[in-house]
Amino acid sequence: MSIELAKPQARNALGEQSVCGHPEKLVKRKYTMRPAGIVLVLCAAAAMAAAAPQASAGTRPIQFVCSRSECSCEDLDGLEMVTCDCSTGGSNEHLMLGARSEAYLSDRTRSLRVHNCSHVSLVSEALSNAISLVDLELSDIASLELQASSLYTEGGPRRRVTVQRVADLQVHEEAFSQVTQLQELNIAEVVTGPLPLDGLPDGADVVNMHISDSVAEDVRILVDKSDNVTVSKCKLDSLSISIGDVLSVAVTDNTIKKVDTLRINARPNAHSTDSNNMTLVRNTISSMDSWDVEMTLDTIEIVNNTIGSLLAPLRVEFTTAAVKGNEVGRLGASVFSEFVRLDPVNLRFGESSEEFAFTFAENTLRASANGSYGLFLTPADEKDSYSALYRIYGNRFACRCEELKELVSAGEEEYLKDDDEDHSDGLFQLEDVYGALYSSSRCVEGNKALDQYRLLSYSDDFECLKTVRDDSGASSAVAGALTILLAASAALGMAV
Repeated sequence: MSIELAKPQARNALGEQSVCGHPEKLVKRKYTMRPAGIVLVLCAAAAMAAAAPQASAGTRPIQFVCSRSECSCEDLDGLEMVTCDCSTGGSNEHLMLGARSEAYLSDRTRSLRVHNCSHVSLVSEALSNAISLVDLELSDIASLELQASSLYTEGGPRRRVTVQRVADLQVHEEAFSQVTQLQELNIAEVVTGPLPLDGLPDGADVVNMHISDSVAEDVRILVDKSDNVTVSKCKLDSLSISIGDVLSVAVTDNTIKKVDTLRINARPNAHSTDSNNMTLVRNTISSMDSWDVEMTLDTIEIVNNTIGSLLAPLRVEFTTAAVKGNEVGRLGASVFSEFVRLDPVNLRFGESSEEFAFTFAENTLRASANGSYGLFLTPADEKDSYSALYRIYGNRFACRCEELKELVSAGEEEYLKDDDEDHSDGLFQLEDVYGALYSSSRCVEGNKALDQYRLLSYSDDFECLKTVRDDSGASSAVAGALTILLAASAALGMAV
């Protein structure tokens, strides 16, 4: 049946007739369908137009991202793989992505890759409509702005987000707010001011987080749960990491002016066979003086770092630990006072307790912070050391009497006492630690043995003797006296 149908006669303020509440010009067309079907089609079209983001006055028109010249879309099983390459789009002007910007994503967008652009902005709630988005990659961009809540989507799959090779990255304080879960967050080769990754909500789970080869003022990581967090090969003004539940944290090969916070709770899970660990390796750190360091782990390794000052206590509970090969400019006397080994009997491991020793070896300690090294390996609460075992060897100290007097006094007393214990395995109880330090360490100056130092046993102020042993073990004072005696004997013989 063929009929001529006029649209309903409702009029708006401009005198235009409307269908489903939207202005339309009155036209007459020939349709080959039922009148009711025509009205339904018109209503559906009007609803789709209303759902599309609307441009405000004075802005460039909003487009579906696939309609832009620099973007192409490939259909894959009904989902869109979107690629925007500004080097092929002509003008390479500011690209604003998001539901309320000039380029919006549909709910069928599976992946979005943006490359080779001069200026890109993800506006607030840019991805709110992209409920199918799995992969987001932003790379080779001169200036990239992540506005507040720009990565938020209600529901949808876990995402992989990659930001790399960005000359100027600007991250709003709340860019990651409302993001409750990510499969992976990779930030590499970027230059940025603050990098606030501490805006995730309570309960947020980021399975893998990697920051590498970047320059940043202030990196702040705060997340309730993660499997792996790495910060590597970066130049940072400050670093803060706080994670409620994590398997592995690695901070390696960085240059950091200040470590502000290390709060890591990786207490072993009785139902897991995975080991939790924290590694701080090959970093150059100007200051590690914060009192906001608190960790519970299976394994902690602080290895081969150069640290300008290490002053505040490291509140660490561990099953095994290694502080090895570090060079420290100034060491606080209480740094290891809260370095406490957990009782392996209460953990899931079945190995012998010897597996869980605290290794303190091959460190160079150039100065004490407060005029004395003190007994810096002794826990503040000695009851915490009931099960402690130590491996001690190859450390070097600045050999200045006032700084060493307490350590040497304890070390010499332990070293000289009768000890029937067998230390061939290199393991020591706390009561033998200072004897091990005393006998196995050397001086930074001249690399002489630390046990060249002796203390006046009758002196209350522990003044160092002016004569010390040489490396052969003979006292220079005794050697000098022997020389005098021999000379006197020779003179007496000649006189006779």
